[in-house]
Amino acid sequence: MTEVRAKVKELVKGRILVGHSIHGDLEVLGLEDYDPAFIRDTADFYRYRFIPGQARTPALRQLARKFLKSEIQNDDLLGHSSVNSITTHNNLKSNFKNNTTINKIF
Repeated sequence: MTEVRAKVKELVKGRILVGHSIHGDLEVLGLEDYDPAFIRDTADFYRYRFIPGQARTPALRQLARKFLKSEIQNDDLLGHSSVNSITTHNNLKSNFKNNTTINKIF
């Protein structure tokens, strides 16, 4: 695992990492000290708990349903798709920047 961590650290150095709730993944990889300026985490972006009754950070699936009216990660056989996740992340960011209703929440 030490060798894998070193290789991953080398591969991502200076790159922007995009994901949803990726801090746990970074910790497992030994990258918990990765420069926050290079992290784009939808969970951090939506930390204000848009979903009534939500006790914790909403899942990416919930954010997609609420703000994009789309369904992701709903196929038990396929599970998570990194392509769908990054597309959803980018669409959420665009939606947020272009939507005055959501902007009023902040």
